[in-house]
Amino acid sequence: MRYSKNEYFAFSDQDDYWLPEKMTLCLKYLHNLEEKYGKKSPLMVYTDMSVTDSNLKITASSFLENSGKEKIGDSVQELLITSVAAGCTIVGNAELRKVIVKATDNVFDEKILMHDWWTLLVAACCGHVLGIRTPTVLYRQHNTNSVGAERYNVFSKIRNQKENARKYWASCKQAELLYNKLGEFMPCKKKEHHRRSHFNNVCQ
Repeated sequence: MRYSKNEYFAFSDQDDYWLPEKMTLCLKYLHNLEEKYGKKSPLMVYTDMSVTDSNLKITASSFLENSGKEKIGDSVQELLITSVAAGCTIVGNAELRKVIVKATDNVFDEKILMHDWWTLLVAACCGHVLGIRTPTVLYRQHNTNSVGAERYNVFSKIRNQKENARKYWASCKQAELLYNKLGEFMPCKKKEHHRRSHFNNVCQ
């Protein structure tokens, strides 16, 4: 991103498959956001995906539904705890890229959990995010996935309490880093929402 000079950017995972309409659809909604908020606002859109096996045979038509994330909104409060945007579905504008680059002085900071989650949070805190529920990517599952299509439900949370606790506190540390690095870029209202959400999360 530091070397990109274009008006828009998109992330790509080499093992996934973009559907032909992906960029056209994403840019359409991104342009709508620009008309509403202006090009000087950090803006990002993301889409749903269809989950497939290693041969691109669809096993779940919606990643968001399959993972239990379909009801999570695009508010700062919700996104601080759970990431809903897969990197290969993200498209953002130049203003978002500028904010990310300026505020991310150490891309290997262990508090930054994933590049896509960090991008999503920067956009949500400093600008605007829009989730599109149309799948535009075939999310290929195989033995070497970095993350994979996990399923979230009550039973998995109970069964994996220790791991879920670790992820929860890691998300709190990421939220703290976000506030420290991006406070100057956040609109006052969102800055206060972030501060309250982080404080409430740590005290729960």
